[in-house]
Amino acid sequence: MGSKEKIPNTKARGDAKLIGEAIRLLRSRRRRKAFELCEATGITKGMLSSYETGRQLPSTGTLLLVLRGLEMDLCDLQKAMDYLQGKSQQLAVAEERRETAQEREAQELGAAVLIVMKHFLAGLQPLLRPQAAGERTGTGRVGTL
Repeated sequence: MGSKEKIPNTKARGDAKLIGEAIRLLRSRRRRKAFELCEATGITKGMLSSYETGRQLPSTGTLLLVLRGLEMDLCDLQKAMDYLQGKSQQLAVAEERRETAQEREAQELGAAVLIVMKHFLAGLQPLLRPQAAGERTGTGRVGTL
């Protein structure tokens, strides 16, 4: 009943994954357990799992059978896929924003560290300058640290 073809290229793999995620989303929205859908359609739980995870792409007949078992149609599948694609784009944008914010924070932290180091070194400079012979330091020694 199901297609056992290997998925040949990256785009097809992406399509299979999206279709599988959409099937799983529709099944969860119908509050159907995997075994219930398998009983209703006659496909094995292993095949349903391979479709939902995107390891295999169901044939058109099997896809229609699964959708009928969920009391849904191709329009519902397309809406679920559109929803998932929009959700992934939103997650990608959020991730990009998070990375940009982290880079900005790192730059600000780096600038703050440089300022602190500059002041620290400026404070050390008098201590590091060689002292003239005969000058007293706070240790009571002459000309040494």
